[in-house]
Amino acid sequence: MTDRTVVPPIVPDEPYEGIRVVGRSDVGCVREENQDFMGWFQAGPRQLLVVCDGMGGHKGGYEASRVAVAAIGQVFAEDPTRAPRELLDAAIVSANERVRASAAENPELRGMGSTAVAVLVEGVKCWIAHVGDSRAYLIRAGRPERLTRDHTQVNRMVVAGLIEPHEAEDHPLGHILDRSVGSSPQVEVEVAPEPLLLEPHDRVMLCSDGYCGVVRDHEMRPHFAPGRDLDESVRAAIELALARGAPDNTTVAALLVVSEEPAPQVEPLSPPPPYEAEEPEHHSEMGPEVKALLAAAVLLTAGIAWWAIGQV
Repeated sequence: MTDRTVVPPIVPDEPYEGIRVVGRSDVGCVREENQDFMGWFQAGPRQLLVVCDGMGGHKGGYEASRVAVAAIGQVFAEDPTRAPRELLDAAIVSANERVRASAAENPELRGMGSTAVAVLVEGVKCWIAHVGDSRAYLIRAGRPERLTRDHTQVNRMVVAGLIEPHEAEDHPLGHILDRSVGSSPQVEVEVAPEPLLLEPHDRVMLCSDGYCGVVRDHEMRPHFAPGRDLDESVRAAIELALARGAPDNTTVAALLVVSEEPAPQVEPLSPPPPYEAEEPEHHSEMGPEVKALLAAAVLLTAGIAWWAIGQV
């Protein structure tokens, strides 16, 4: 019988094309099974790292993340030389189709879905794509920079100016997604418009919200300090989430640009804002009554969306 709390780690013995990869996952302190999943795929000069966080009940979330990772890996394997942005979009769209097909075949899986965040690397270039609230970070000289924006109702409220960024950190509706893999017939994949140019010792970290939901961005710095072994970094990141009660499955997968150059020295840096969102558009100041009405509209929209998903 398979232990449904365990996700096999990704710890290859050697770097691939100058990139060291490590991925680990923990069921956490509350959940009975691990509905996160991850995959690492290689072909020629390219490699693809992906993390998915399933949702949709006891059976559905577990199945959805695994179906999504398998579908993404299959698209990559079938045509690894495809244009990077097109490949990432097609891979996650395929995952959406496969998750929905699996749910249609099994009534117990109805309503299941998953997040997805992926990084495709070739040489010094990497491309990021995601759906949902699993995140990607660039950690350069020990300083984390968020590369993705959460597709959540709460982030939409921050952008609209309805709540302050710090209010979003522990908002009770923070788990409500704007989009996910499998929730609707079409999925809007957000792919970074330009590749990120990697430098020696750079780390790109992918994680489920079981990690970034309890660890603030600036708190990641000690774990991923330059010169620290990548496996030690990933273990330390997960251990901090566990020390804080890990109410959800926690997955951290990272890649490191291997280099013989000395690791950069890191100057002290004041903590960045604990929550980052898109820059809000400039509007005239809204009064509290208008903010309350707009917030209610956003929440009503979320409720209708989730009801509609349940009917699919």
